[in-house]
Amino acid sequence: MKMSRHAFTKESPLHAFLIRFTFAYLFLTLLVVPAQAKFLAQSTKNLGATTSSWGAVLTSQNATPFPTPYSITWSQSQTTQITYLDVVNFKSLTVNGQILTVNTDSPDSPRQNAPKISFDACVNGIWNSIANTCSGTITNIGVTQNGTLTSSIAITPSSRLSLRLSADKTFKVNWTTVLNVSVNRSQIRVKTVTNS
Repeated sequence: MKMSRHAFTKESPLHAFLIRFTFAYLFLTLLVVPAQAKFLAQSTKNLGATTSSWGAVLTSQNATPFPTPYSITWSQSQTTQITYLDVVNFKSLTVNGQILTVNTDSPDSPRQNAPKISFDACVNGIWNSIANTCSGTITNIGVTQNGTLTSSIAITPSSRLSLRLSADKTFKVNWTTVLNVSVNRSQIRVKTVTNS
């Protein structure tokens, strides 16, 4: 089909259509783009993310936490020996439990002769190391020579769980216990996230 040379003149219907289309396109662009920008700005605001972490460390009672294994040297004794320490939640999420790893050893005796160590927590309180009393509720976590113990006691961020460790007779051997604490993903309480 041959187009007339007058098809795009000012008087042609095609020219009038193109003018109306251009004005409609510019009008819609000026109207819709600011609304989309406002929507995207609100969406970006609502999608802000934060990083959360979890963990715990062992430290002497009321001492500053430091993330290294905790070591106790038990002296030679025919009686029960007691020491006090804290599990400190130094991260941003509440932990619903902890895994305590216990390794008791001596160069002078086989590991099977290691003293049994009892772990007692003072829940919602602290151990008084002078009177050997708990200001909260005493909960036994377990007894072991070597191995792991799992606690199901919750610790909120920046809080402490007060522990009493009792070692039975060490006899004529100097024993050293190295303790580690860890928290796995199943032992954390996830924060509830809300958009505003």
